[in-house]
Amino acid sequence: MKKIHAGAIGKQTGFSLVELLLAMALISVLLAGFYGLFSVSLRSWVIGNSQTEVQQVARQAVDLMTREIQYSKKEQAVITNSNSQLTIQTGQYGTLQTISYYLDATGSPKTVIRADATGTRAISGASSVNVSVEELVFSSMGNGTVGIRLTVVDLARPGNRVQIDTAVTALN
Repeated sequence: MKKIHAGAIGKQTGFSLVELLLAMALISVLLAGFYGLFSVSLRSWVIGNSQTEVQQVARQAVDLMTREIQYSKKEQAVITNSNSQLTIQTGQYGTLQTISYYLDATGSPKTVIRADATGTRAISGASSVNVSVEELVFSSMGNGTVGIRLTVVDLARPGNRVQIDTAVTALN
């Protein structure tokens, strides 16, 4: 800081133009760094949130199918349509019901459909992220055990996909 002499006023102190420019340049560099850090953090949060949503959609669909298959009759699990449809009979809800699961590939996004005597409903795809079921495959593993493979993809980020493989044994 330099001292400025002004005849009658007395001695005054202040910053020179060079000092002010250096301070502004330093502040600009710091703000640019903070902006870059914030931008990367925000992008990471958005991608992480999207991945979580895709995982939740897949998990919820598999959980529902798993629970109903566990309560189905071992000898009644029928896999049709090139391993893409499963039909079971379950007494889980007090009366014997026939329930089918299949991939509805006619619409966009593709969804897993649960059909019973009361109608059909999608059990996947209800999410804030635009997800689509890419693959649903059932396989008979013997002794009342059904294998399930479900692959779900985020349509906005096609590289963001989740695949769940599980095997479920009917308890009845």
